[in-house]
Amino acid sequence: MARLVPRIIFSAKGVWMGARGILQCRACDSENLFIAISLGNSPLANRLLENKDSELPSYPLVLRICSECSLGQLGEFQSPEEIFSDYPYLSSTSQTWLDSNQKFASELIKTLNLTNEDLVLEIASNDGYLLKFFKESGISVLGVEPAKNVAKIATDFGIPTIATFFGLPLAKELSERKFNPRLIVAKNVIAHVPDLQDFVSGLSELSSAETLLVIEAPTISQIMTEHQFDTIYHEHFSYVSALSLGKLFSRFGLEIFGAEKVDTHGGSVRFLAKKIGGRAYPSVNQHQTLQKLLLSEGSLAINEELAWTATREKINSILIDAKEWLDIENPEITTVAYGAAAKGVTLLAAIEAGENAIHLVIDNSSGKIGKYFPISKSRILSEQDFIRQMSEGKYRYIIFPWNLIEELSLRIREFDPGAEIFSILSSNQKGM
Repeated sequence: MARLVPRIIFSAKGVWMGARGILQCRACDSENLFIAISLGNSPLANRLLENKDSELPSYPLVLRICSECSLGQLGEFQSPEEIFSDYPYLSSTSQTWLDSNQKFASELIKTLNLTNEDLVLEIASNDGYLLKFFKESGISVLGVEPAKNVAKIATDFGIPTIATFFGLPLAKELSERKFNPRLIVAKNVIAHVPDLQDFVSGLSELSSAETLLVIEAPTISQIMTEHQFDTIYHEHFSYVSALSLGKLFSRFGLEIFGAEKVDTHGGSVRFLAKKIGGRAYPSVNQHQTLQKLLLSEGSLAINEELAWTATREKINSILIDAKEWLDIENPEITTVAYGAAAKGVTLLAAIEAGENAIHLVIDNSSGKIGKYFPISKSRILSEQDFIRQMSEGKYRYIIFPWNLIEELSLRIREFDPGAEIFSILSSNQKGM
């Protein structure tokens, strides 16, 4: 087969982006990619507007699958430095997320018998939401967070944080400085990594025979079977499977030896990994879960184009429901979104929503309040400010981060009992 000539892509600032995710798999270098889902053109999902008159460039939002290793991936239209240098998302704003991570830390401290002699390193540590639980137990911690504004928040809270991207260069630097983590955690970060090979090479460099690696991420099968199309956005470069992750890790002397399904972010998988030949961990249940996951992915035929037909049809149905709900015009009703989440940008872009499709957005993240949501150009208010300005009119609500629907529905009903609440989760469950 003739070799494809990579198309050169430039970002808005002229940075060469290459062909990863479009013509070449970023995990295995295969050129056998096919289009699984196309969601039109969308701006960067976590780039908010400073004022209502601002405009954001949009790029094709197309999920491609590698037929060789099953990795889902998007093309690169802006560099990671542009995307993550000033990031508005703060993990600590969700109590549900905090509770799950406190439990996670407690379990790992007990399982690994961690002491003050050990080091826990988290990649994409955000505002220190997880590491603080280890630190409270007297364990040394170190965060790596590329968003400088978020890294500063963590540092101010007493969580040592390096404000840079993780990869082989940083791993070598840490190794030379005798950092030897007993536990490395990477929660919901691998999707944000454009150069997966550099990232996993860095994990291998920094791992000893005693190091446990915990990688948590939604999987491509969640998109296929649960129709979670709104987890597709430009800041997510990759969508892993057990198969793709296992193949990638093995190239760099690491092995995935276990997996565990978790509820966070609408359903994720917690992969356990270590150096090949490194310390063995008693994890019979996790090993069985990993084998079931591999068998499930094989039966779903994730790496076959025809297998995605039913998924596309269901997603189209969900989009129709969402558009019909948003298109209802009633001057006496104000439409409010709860959660200025990336999921909402993907949804609004996919249904080609216009300005004022959403009148207001509620979000309690300090980095988002006062700004404007992309596409609808809706002003973002804190919950307190929204309640303070509520009139006697009628409101209806759409929850963008549907993975937090229980928590956010309860909050809405506290200040607006009997409110009409919509999310694509409810639409997704229709007729199922």
